[in-house]
Amino acid sequence: MHKGEANSHPQASGGPVALPSGRSVVVVDLESIRQNVRQLHAKLSAPTEIWAVVKADGYGHGAFEAGSAAVEAGAAALVVVTADEALELRERGYAGRLLALGPFMEAQELRSLAAAKVEIALAEVWGLELLTQAAAATGRTAGFVPPPAEARDRFRIHLKLESGMNRRGLAERELAQTLDRLESLHGVAVHGVMTHLARADEDEASVAEQLAVFDRLSELVRRRWPAALRHTSNSAATLRHPEAHFDAVRVGVALYGLSPFQRAPELDELRPALSWHSTLTSVKQLLPGQAVGYGHSFRAEIPTKVGLVPLGYADGVRRELGGKGQVLVHGERRPMVGRVSMDSFAVDLGDLSAEPGDRVTLIGNQGAARITAEEVAGWLNTINYEVTCSISPRRARRLFLNR
Repeated sequence: MHKGEANSHPQASGGPVALPSGRSVVVVDLESIRQNVRQLHAKLSAPTEIWAVVKADGYGHGAFEAGSAAVEAGAAALVVVTADEALELRERGYAGRLLALGPFMEAQELRSLAAAKVEIALAEVWGLELLTQAAAATGRTAGFVPPPAEARDRFRIHLKLESGMNRRGLAERELAQTLDRLESLHGVAVHGVMTHLARADEDEASVAEQLAVFDRLSELVRRRWPAALRHTSNSAATLRHPEAHFDAVRVGVALYGLSPFQRAPELDELRPALSWHSTLTSVKQLLPGQAVGYGHSFRAEIPTKVGLVPLGYADGVRRELGGKGQVLVHGERRPMVGRVSMDSFAVDLGDLSAEPGDRVTLIGNQGAARITAEEVAGWLNTINYEVTCSISPRRARRLFLNR
């Protein structure tokens, strides 16, 4: 057995976990995801549903596994971006409500999504042309016999409205034309109307301005499609803006126990689900004046013990962390030194009696010590979900805990 396999890692849900060997092991505690869903549900009024956002492979946590855990805890739907993401969930056995946000560039994508009973967001006028092509391919019922209910509802559309983010969304001047066109299309029904809040994590006035626009425009939609569900809230709005909850909230980062406010997750009663580990592959003693890594950006001033970790920027360890980031070894914080390479980085081990095979934790706990995704994001001047999304799924083994 590789020595690193025997080390234990205390998870948020309690108890040590023996990890498999490997250059990179990502542990996802599915019970933490369930707990986050339950905690978020407690903040909502009874009619409001949670729709779990599992795009980008569940923000690095595993879309199918994380989504399944969220549904088990009460989430009513899953949300992705691409057609491939949606169809993969269907292929793996998820049969529940599923919304794909797009944009979609081919009519065939829309036909494939419709066939898989995936709901589709429409956010651009040009998307109407693709939808027209896709709907025309389904044909019409001959004579005056009404088509079956399933055919009338084949393309389940959510209209995304522009309310102030100025990214994707139908502008007010485009809305009447869009609604007329949708009503004329065979097999199309509007199931939802939505927008996205640009500053829900930082500015109440901005949220109020966007909601005022959304209220006005969504009423125009619901005059024609009265059953269309309204949804606007991301994680930040779910936690701070009950006036934005409407019929459903689209929860992304908070689902995984990441703070949408880039602070300690427990301040929002969230439990991080992901931890990330590797091992030391070598330990070297540098003499004063000796350097390590490309460019010799770190040079020892005193006798220094350094360990090599077999992860680099190809694995998601950002290059900027060299000389700035920290990891946990033997329950202690140790600095990353020198430049991060494609496949490795070095750690100043200080006076630790470390040796090859010892565990290195990049995100998570070792004993009482902890490094969060929010802290790593702070070192990089970015956001926590860029950190987790950057972990390469092709180079990391993933362990899912179900306790």
